[in-house]
Amino acid sequence: MPETVTVIYIDTLFLLNAIVNYLLLLASTKVCGLQARRWRLLMGALAGAVYAVLVFLPALTFLLSMLGKAAVSAVMILLSFGRGRQSVRAGLVFWLVSFAFGGCIYAVNLLAGYQAGLVHNGVPYITVNARALVLLSAFFYGVIVLIFKGLARHTRRGTTPVCIRVGDRSVSFAALRDSGNLLTDPVSGRPVMVAAWQSLQQLWPAETRSLIDEENLRDPTSLLLALDASESAARFRLIPYKSVGVEGGFLLAFHPGSIEIGGKADKNLLVALSPTPVGDGTYAGIVNG
Repeated sequence: MPETVTVIYIDTLFLLNAIVNYLLLLASTKVCGLQARRWRLLMGALAGAVYAVLVFLPALTFLLSMLGKAAVSAVMILLSFGRGRQSVRAGLVFWLVSFAFGGCIYAVNLLAGYQAGLVHNGVPYITVNARALVLLSAFFYGVIVLIFKGLARHTRRGTTPVCIRVGDRSVSFAALRDSGNLLTDPVSGRPVMVAAWQSLQQLWPAETRSLIDEENLRDPTSLLLALDASESAARFRLIPYKSVGVEGGFLLAFHPGSIEIGGKADKNLLVALSPTPVGDGTYAGIVNG
C-alpha cells in the first residue's frame, strides 16, 4: 500500500496554536487570580505558535527535546507574566493547564477511534476552514473552562467578611485571603488591602463620590490633589505597587475610621482602590491571608 502523506498547512497550524496557547495562558491567569495584560498573553501565545511551526522543519527537530520544550515554555511564560515570584507560580499552573488539555485531547482521540486531528509532533493541528476554526476554538475554550472552573472560582472558604467605616458611613463585602498579597505602605509599613472602587462608593459624600471613578483612578496623582479639596472624612494617600505583567504605578489608598476582617478589628490596615474589577464576583477585595 502507498504510504499515507499528511499535508500540513502552516497558516492553519499557526493560527490554531496561537488560539489554543492564548486560551491556556488566559486560563492560567484565572486560576492564579492574576490580572496580566492581554497583549502580553497574546505575545506569549504567538511565541508558542511560532514554535509549533518550527518543529515541523527538519533542521529544527531538536526543539522537540525536553530541553527545547522547556526553553520555549519559559519564553512564553516570561512574555506573558514578566519576571517575579508570581510568574513562577503562573508558569507552573500554565504547565498544569497544558498537561490537562493534552490529556483531554488524547481522550477525544481515543473516543473518536482515530486521530481526530489533534496532535502531531506534540502540537495541536487539524485541517479546517475559517468557520470550522472558530467553532473548534470555542470547543477548546469550553474544555478549558470545564476543567478549571472549580480551580478558578474561589469558594467561600477562602473569603472573609469585611466591614469598613468612615465617619457614619459603612460598607460590607467579602474579601479573598491571599498570602500572595504583599502590598504595604513603604512609609508606615502598614499592610494594604486592595478593594474594587465600586464596593467603597457608599463611604463617600456626594462630592467625593463624583470624583472617584475608573477613569480618575487611572491617574491617582491628579485625583489625590482633587480629593484634598473635597469634604471626604478619609485621608487619602498614594501607594506604589508592582504586579505581574503590569508596569509599576500608584494606587489611591486611605486609612478607614475602622475596619473589621472576619469580625476582628484591624486598626493597622490601609485600603487601596483598584481601578479594575477584583475577583470573579464572589469577592470584592483581596487581603493578606
